[in-house]
Amino acid sequence: MSRPNVVEYDDLELILGPYLRANLTTWAPLVNRTFPLPAWVPGFAVVIRDDGGTDASLVTGSRSVGLTVIGAANQQTKQLAERVATLMRALPAALLLPVADCTVRGPYSLEATNRAEFYLTADLVVVGHSVTL
Repeated sequence: MSRPNVVEYDDLELILGPYLRANLTTWAPLVNRTFPLPAWVPGFAVVIRDDGGTDASLVTGSRSVGLTVIGAANQQTKQLAERVATLMRALPAALLLPVADCTVRGPYSLEATNRAEFYLTADLVVVGHSVTL
């Protein structure tokens, strides 16, 4: 009995973390897939959330990623959020990760919190790899 080939995609939260950390050294943020604990004393943090998506073709998929940027001071946190947005837009040209296209919305200020927080989304076209089951 032959085994089917399917396309599998990388864990975006896992692969985006090192990419962002390496390119955000000026701010040295905590980059993670979970929000910092309430006792966390703000420096900066970037929270990555993979919202999943659908298969677009035999080798590509559409994925949506949400990023929350947290800090203590509004202006510096906004600058960090803008840099995160720029880095996400640069993913296809960087050729470092399996991302063929990226559309970014935001960053948007989340003024309902008691700290400086910005949110942005990225719609990615990701390239998968073949796996035999």
